Amino acid sequence: GVAVYPDHGTDTNTLIRKAYVAQESDDARDRGLAYYHPNQDSYSADRLTLASSLRDALRKDELALFFQPKQSLTDQSIVGVEALIRWPGRKIPTPADQIIGVAEQTGLIKPLTRWVLEKAMVARDELVAAGHPHLSVSVNISPNNLREQEFPLFVQRLMTSYPQHAGKIILEVTETSMMLDPANSLRALRSLDYTGIPLSIDDFGSGYSSLSYIKRLPASEIKIDRSLITDLTFQAEDRVIVQTTINMCHDLGYKVVAEGVEDLETAELLAGMDCDMIQGFHLTPPQPMEEILLWLTGQNGREQRGA
Repeated sequence: GVAVYPDHGTDTNTLIRKAYVAQESDDARDRGLAYYHPNQDSYSADRLTLASSLRDALRKDELALFFQPKQSLTDQSIVGVEALIRWPGRKIPTPADQIIGVAEQTGLIKPLTRWVLEKAMVARDELVAAGHPHLSVSVNISPNNLREQEFPLFVQRLMTSYPQHAGKIILEVTETSMMLDPANSLRALRSLDYTGIPLSIDDFGSGYSSLSYIKRLPASEIKIDRSLITDLTFQAEDRVIVQTTINMCHDLGYKVVAEGVEDLETAELLAGMDCDMIQGFHLTPPQPMEEILLWLTGQNGREQRGA
């Protein structure tokens, strides 16, 4: 971890503390070296203010879930939506990854994840009531959640309270987060799988997991990271990697979702590669539930006219 005088501090104690903050960052773990950045510092004034505001927002129920659909490439039908956290009432726009980062650093990730899961149940009630009982709802969970011994029990109890959503709430965990602690992550995922919760491996291709580890994962779905999809139409190397990944995942029994699909050309290319599903701005940006329901109604109308 690196802190630089005088940019990051003018006294020894401050520089040492900030170097330690850098040392604890994801960049340091992934690359072996990282420079201090205020966004990584849970003790900076801005970070503490954000954490306090987030705690209040959770208590006052001021956060919201937006939803992005997932489309089957086999028949063009919408098969599910992913729930994404937003903070609509905040004057300063706060990206989702910043919300999650602060929550992980301050211990708020535990109540935040539980809030998201409970709201996802309510959201699926709305989908069912609107005539979309086949749609799944995907929820992202943090590596911090995987370290909680009681987390699988919480999920099991929640699903028991909402038996109508059994098999339709999917938990997503990133490949990179699992590789921070592979043994414990695998143990936690197996506990969740035992309770009957479908699991998805998010951002696949962004980490360094081995094939021997991947084949042991009790997941049903792999989501290829958007970094491999963005330039797919004009990067031959990316096409080779994506095609190989799709073939490998199918051989291991996984369904494959391509994230970050932004145009029809990329969607058609992925269909030719036998990819199962796509997600991205090509379909629609994430939207609040009332707008996604209108979008689904329009989508159903287009499907019927096409038929």
